[in-house]
Amino acid sequence: MAGKVTRRILKVAVLATVAGGVALSFRPSPELVDLAEVTRAPMQLTVDAEGKTNVHDVFTVSTPIAGRILRLGVEVGDPVEAGKTVLARILPADPALLDMRARKQAIKTVIGAEAALRAAQAEVSRCEAELIVAQSDLDRTRRLHEKGNATHEALQRDEADARSAEAGLETAKATVIMRKADLDRSRAELERFDAPPSPGEDGVALKAPITGTVLKVMEESETILAAGTAVLDLGDVRNDLEVTVPLLSADAVKVKLGMPVLICEWGGEAPLTGRIVEIAPVGWTKTTALGVEEQRVDIRVAFDGDEAARAGLGAGYRIEARVILWSDPAALQVPSTALVRDGGAWVLFTVREGRAHRREVRRGRDNGVDAQLLEGPDPGTPVVLYPPPGLADGMPVAERQAE
Repeated sequence: MAGKVTRRILKVAVLATVAGGVALSFRPSPELVDLAEVTRAPMQLTVDAEGKTNVHDVFTVSTPIAGRILRLGVEVGDPVEAGKTVLARILPADPALLDMRARKQAIKTVIGAEAALRAAQAEVSRCEAELIVAQSDLDRTRRLHEKGNATHEALQRDEADARSAEAGLETAKATVIMRKADLDRSRAELERFDAPPSPGEDGVALKAPITGTVLKVMEESETILAAGTAVLDLGDVRNDLEVTVPLLSADAVKVKLGMPVLICEWGGEAPLTGRIVEIAPVGWTKTTALGVEEQRVDIRVAFDGDEAARAGLGAGYRIEARVILWSDPAALQVPSTALVRDGGAWVLFTVREGRAHRREVRRGRDNGVDAQLLEGPDPGTPVVLYPPPGLADGMPVAERQAE
């Protein structure tokens, strides 16, 4: 009798085990998902673009006269001081080599001035002779008038002739002085052609108009230059450095003057700060390497803070700029990949006790990485990333483990 009871117990145990296995085999397995948490942390919405540094006010130094410029005494990167640093020296060009026609004209001018001087000197001689005759006639008439042999009218006429002769002589002498000045001026003009500068002359010194740095040198070697030729560029890299960022026109309409900008990837340990001081009113077209045309708008960014923070940064350096359109120091946020669209609402799935729970939320700003929640779960709540299409409210889930 005892054996029959034992066999029944064994049969019941076997049947229970089989039933449990069958039940477990039909039980749904949990969905493997990636999890993250709702956080409250600083959040920013930015427009990112590459840019480069440049000096806002660039001074181009040009040659004031035509001539031979000697080899420059400065190089790119050298510091200069306003009114003291001599950038270059220019020897005036030899006019005889530059304009033979002008030299021939100068020779003819000298010849004409010499002839005019000789004519003026001859006029002086004639006036002196007339004055001698007039003085002699006046003396004779005075003696005759004293003896009563000449009338008073004759005496007055001879006195007037003598005074006229004296005035004519003075005029002739003044003309000689004028003709001498003309001749000296003509000879000096000719000497400018016939006497080119000697190699030992210092020439005209080009001095730095500002205190700053040499940015570019156009003419390094000694050469002949026309007046007004650009020689080098100067700028104040320390105090006048700024950033130019070409934004897509669709992004440029979002930015405003005074918006803060983070300057990153410039080579320093920490980002630099700046503010937008100018937005170009006219855009330009950029063709990418793939042949796509893009409309770009240049914005100008001025640095904030101390110059020492950007030590080593010069003109023409590449940077990455982040224009901060919006920021919140304590925004409730989740990764953007946790949100899905369900009809007209935004939905995420929280995880509690191994099951997914559907929850509608109010989504705010999205920077492409994180999304702001205007209404949502409390910080620290686990949420499902990349919710699979079949995920429903109440389904069991388990976190996927990294391999």
